[in-house]
Amino acid sequence: MRLGIESVTVRGFRGIPGTETFSLGGDNAVVVGPNGTGKSTLTQALEFLLTGQVSALTGAGTGRIKKSEHVPNQNVDPREVYVEAQFADGSGESLTVRREFISSSSVEATRRPESLERLLTLANQGLTLLTREELLELVVTTPGSRKDQLQQLLDLTGIDERRRQLKRLGRKADDEVEHCTQKITRAEERLKESLSIRSTDKNTVRTAVDKLRAELGGDDVDTLRTGASFQQGLNPPAEQATHPLQRPTVRENISWLHDWLTDGVADFDEKRQELVECLRALQADSGKLQKVSQLELVHRGSRDGRRQSQRVPALSGGVPARGGRGETKRPPPSVEQNRGPDRTTP
Repeated sequence: MRLGIESVTVRGFRGIPGTETFSLGGDNAVVVGPNGTGKSTLTQALEFLLTGQVSALTGAGTGRIKKSEHVPNQNVDPREVYVEAQFADGSGESLTVRREFISSSSVEATRRPESLERLLTLANQGLTLLTREELLELVVTTPGSRKDQLQQLLDLTGIDERRRQLKRLGRKADDEVEHCTQKITRAEERLKESLSIRSTDKNTVRTAVDKLRAELGGDDVDTLRTGASFQQGLNPPAEQATHPLQRPTVRENISWLHDWLTDGVADFDEKRQELVECLRALQADSGKLQKVSQLELVHRGSRDGRRQSQRVPALSGGVPARGGRGETKRPPPSVEQNRGPDRTTP
């Protein structure tokens, strides 16, 4: 919302000994007049109203000028010095802003809309007053230093450093985004591997989780939400390993083994008794024992014969002849054997 100055009232400020009211009409205004008629005083009064300071009394060349000696008019009690302005903010209601010299660090206002707070902030940053000296300095400055002059004029000192800081923060934010993206990708891959799925959409994940929970005796999950645990209502793996009898499959195996032993123990005892009777009858009959011994010798000899026949080709070192099975082909005679006794040919 735009603020417009309707009027300014100055009492005992600088070159104004009494009380003067300047009507500005809430719009742009041009103040003209000969030297010493109060043009600069009005500008300084507006600066004092908004900031509590008078920049003309500070800075280089001002020496030891004291505000307490040069702001109040000599003919007015400092306790009576003030600047007051009527503002229109477009709401149809005016507001009054007043600052007194004896309490120049604080400003009084009948209302404090956001537009007024913003105006006070800009004024304290030096962005509401542009003097002739500042304009002339900007005009005569060299092109190389004009950027610095503009930054100083607009109270943008340190803007380059802030720009570099923003760039560093931007790069850091990009790195963090990349890091988070990689973490999300790795988490999705681990989820796919753990659940044996190809996609990480909610329906696929929920179906796979419900299947695993069913195998562990758990109910289906209601929803997939942040912070939810898939293990809710299930025994932890450590507890299952410590108490294996709680597993349904182990209980089923034990029950089957119990039934098998109960039904088969009678048949087992009967077969064992029959085998004992047969062994006793065999030990009592010497003829059968002798036949059993002979039969054992026959079987042993047969096994030894087969083993011996398998070793013969490897031990003889010969090669079976073409004419008969089991025969060994002798190597051809050497040259010395064929020569015979030395003879002289006539």
